[in-house]
Amino acid sequence: MTPRLLLLGILVVAAVSAIVCWGVQVANLQLGVLQFPPPAVGVLLVVVLLNRLLKFIAPRLRLAPREIAGLYIMSMLATMVCSRGLYDLLMPGLVGLNYYATPANKWHEVFYPHIRSYLVPWDTTVEAMQPVTKYFYEGTGRWDGWIDYLPLWIKPLGFWLVPAVLLFVSYYFLTALLRKQWVDSERLSFPLVMLPLEMIRDEQTGQFLGKPLTWYGFALPVIVFTLTGLHEFYPQIPAIPTRGYTVNQWLTGRPWSAMYYTPVYLSFAAIGFFCFIPTELLLSLWAFFAFIRFQDVLLDSFGMPMRNMPLYPCRYHIGYQVTGGYCVLAGYWVYVALPHLRNVWAHVVGSRDAEDLGELMPYRVAFWGLVACFAGIIAWSHLAGLSLWYACLEFFVLIFVVSLVMARSTAEAGLPMTETSFRPMSVLELFAPMHSLGKRNLTVLGFLDDIFIRDQRGLVLTAYLDGSRLGDGVGLRRRDLLPISAVAIGVSLLVGGVCSLAIPYNLGGVTLYPPTYAQYPLWEFQAHQPAMTGTVEYQPMAPVWFAIGAAVTALTAWLRVSYTWWPLVPLAYTVSSAWTLIVFWFSILIAWLVKSLILRYGGMKTFVRARPFFLGMILGEFTMILAWSVVSFATRTPMPIFAWW
Repeated sequence: MTPRLLLLGILVVAAVSAIVCWGVQVANLQLGVLQFPPPAVGVLLVVVLLNRLLKFIAPRLRLAPREIAGLYIMSMLATMVCSRGLYDLLMPGLVGLNYYATPANKWHEVFYPHIRSYLVPWDTTVEAMQPVTKYFYEGTGRWDGWIDYLPLWIKPLGFWLVPAVLLFVSYYFLTALLRKQWVDSERLSFPLVMLPLEMIRDEQTGQFLGKPLTWYGFALPVIVFTLTGLHEFYPQIPAIPTRGYTVNQWLTGRPWSAMYYTPVYLSFAAIGFFCFIPTELLLSLWAFFAFIRFQDVLLDSFGMPMRNMPLYPCRYHIGYQVTGGYCVLAGYWVYVALPHLRNVWAHVVGSRDAEDLGELMPYRVAFWGLVACFAGIIAWSHLAGLSLWYACLEFFVLIFVVSLVMARSTAEAGLPMTETSFRPMSVLELFAPMHSLGKRNLTVLGFLDDIFIRDQRGLVLTAYLDGSRLGDGVGLRRRDLLPISAVAIGVSLLVGGVCSLAIPYNLGGVTLYPPTYAQYPLWEFQAHQPAMTGTVEYQPMAPVWFAIGAAVTALTAWLRVSYTWWPLVPLAYTVSSAWTLIVFWFSILIAWLVKSLILRYGGMKTFVRARPFFLGMILGEFTMILAWSVVSFATRTPMPIFAWW
């Protein structure tokens, strides 16, 4: 890591952190819900263009490709930390319970007695709303208003940043252990890396920006989203709709009306990403999505009541099928990686020479570091009030099952959003009803699930993996990823933390982004309240659906390995019920049709020639996202014109 990259990185991360906090909270821009975050793309675009300009006016100041890649990686991490990866959820999650407690819901009786004093910035022995909470949500009208309440925030923020940092570090260690298997052995495609790689390389190769097909692809989303955006301000301008329709509006009679919410969104960038994954995986993604929707129709026709999965956008029977699929798939990947894992273990116990010098770090350091981080998280959870056995289950499922599947969904399937359909608590409910956890566990889980568990968008594990793959393509030393990541996370924790306090204490949380200030802090506690105040009925069908999901995943994996003609991929089944597929299923279907037709009638040579067109579509849509984000910043007007917005 060069001194120049260090200095520029600090400045870029600080700027990105402030922009993301303001954009998400004030302008209601969804800047941090994608694993290919728009602010990072904006930084990359600006740096690449400035670097080309420096070629003519100051060649000595030009950045090397590895330095540009470093700035992009730092911007990715900063966006994630300052949005859904941490700060979008942390501050509101710590005071929301106090603000929304009322005599009607009796949260002061139900939850307050089970909250340890260092978990929150307000006094749990006082029933009434307290000033530290009141002015966080209602504002002081001063930019320095947060300083008055900073002493109350220091202890709880310091306490909660411990597991956050341990999770970030554990994901880095996990990346070091996974990289060789996923990149070198299985050769996953990492579709989200392709555009940054082409942009950074283009100055030497001229194979991207110099191609007419790139600009044809670029023009398509630019025209569509320019008209659609202008329509928001001037209704007389015709819009080309890319959202606003649902399959449900055309299927109104029983049993078809039982189908879960199925919107029709079109994203040119998503089509571009998905064209770079195998057609069999594309087929699997939309086919399994159709399969789970058909289940709703089939079960309703037999009179089964349609019950939703708590806190997730899918049916109960689907959520538990996916839970079984996740567990089997994680185990299957461990089985596939056994030769690599044996090699890792040989390094850990010292029976191999230093063959891992070219990796992100020595395997021995990565392994014991991961063990230490996991132990630290468990110890922290126990201090927070969570029982040891459930803390182990909660974070084992999060790190080694959920995060693994989510990272694989981006590295292999190119999904630009990481969303799940169950919580670790769902695994426990296979064996016992929720109230059996006890009141203290349920209270602590209300905070944990809200801040770390339920929403997995902003998962830094994917940034590490994509960063490693990008670095390999531009000559960045793998060992340099560690200082790059450390600086990015450290600066974004500091700047993002200040912004995430200063903005609500000035403007008031009630005026800011509603999901993170008015919804997420409530949902977990509302879901737990019945188990806190009484008993919850055990659901005997949960293990049945879990077993069905596990069996379908295992059978699909076996068929995939045993028969070359079998087209369906088990990963697609596990992600089929997530919000990601709800948003992108139609784009996946379009990408499958386009790619299949090109390969059938033009062959691989034609597809390779068309590659700049698909990359141009990605660049065009994200350029429009950045352009309309500037408009939203200036006007403080939300711009809900993109599929994932």
